[in-house]
Amino acid sequence: LPNSFESEGHVFIAPREYCNDLELSNNNTEFLLNFIALMEKVTPDSKQCDNLLLHNLILDTGIIRQLVEKVWKNKDLH
Repeated sequence: LPNSFESEGHVFIAPREYCNDLELSNNNTEFLLNFIALMEKVTPDSKQCDNLLLHNLILDTGIIRQLVEKVWKNKDLH
């Protein structure tokens, strides 16, 4: 995991079955590419997706973005 904000831009999401057609992978980069490719084809409200899981993921990313911008950015991570 990143130990400083110099690695901004890295995205880590839990490899869960967000949608039926999502190909799972233990490799985070591969999983993220699969996830993004599927989200370009379907919406989070698609019947093939776990809507609650996807909406929680969206909510979590918004909360984490706020923490990074307003709190963690000014903290010493060492």
